[in-house]
Amino acid sequence: MKIKEYRPGGLVLAPAEQMAEERASYLLGEKPELCLPHNVYAADYEIVDLFDWQQEIKDMVSAHQLALELYVDDNTVRQWIDNGRISPGPDLEMKMGRITYRYFYKYRVDEIRSTLGIKKRTAATLKEDFLSFVRTGDMSMSYKPVLLKGMMTLVDAKGEVNLDELTRYFRSYYQSRADRNLPVETSKSTINRINELTDFEVTRLMLTMPFEKFERKSFMEHKRDLKRVAFNSQLWTALNEDDRDQIIKLCDEQLNGYFEKRVER
Repeated sequence: MKIKEYRPGGLVLAPAEQMAEERASYLLGEKPELCLPHNVYAADYEIVDLFDWQQEIKDMVSAHQLALELYVDDNTVRQWIDNGRISPGPDLEMKMGRITYRYFYKYRVDEIRSTLGIKKRTAATLKEDFLSFVRTGDMSMSYKPVLLKGMMTLVDAKGEVNLDELTRYFRSYYQSRADRNLPVETSKSTINRINELTDFEVTRLMLTMPFEKFERKSFMEHKRDLKRVAFNSQLWTALNEDDRDQIIKLCDEQLNGYFEKRVER
């Protein structure tokens, strides 16, 4: 889709009636109001020319998308590029201000994965990969097992969880510690201000920290309506009731160990 004109703050993609209504408002000298939906956050950025979508990157993936394919974070991919582990490097680099956007041809993804010794995940290995990730218990904070226990406790038959309910669960865990005069988290953690944080702030913290770890590895996803989060459908099908009970038990053990060793001593 090509756009012939653009007004700052104006709609870019919207129903025809809404675009016409906004155009009429401009003619009357009125300015549009900026509206952002709740719980929307940037997952990736893309080079875009509003007047002609970039044809150059249509067969490419961004460095962020490559990180998702490799089940690692963006910083890891950036380091691999900078130290030559991904060689040759990006097929396209575009510098905009202080940020450089990097792109790779899609056909190179499997080649890069093979070079780095990363196995492509299949439905058969997904469950074991997930359980291994959970058992590892790699924690810089307590957020991850709290989130996971909340997911396992609130999940419905389809593997989905209402985001508002999950936020309340996440908040209540730390609120309970505060109410009992227990250390909520390490001294510099945002969650220490649990009594001051709004639900929106708790949700944003939860989505951008522990949830993102699971989402990046394709174990969980934020549904398109933004009101629900869910386990990967193949993963959810593979997990049985015993698996779920064991995961909840493991979360409790990890949390007890974490607070005993890192916070409460």
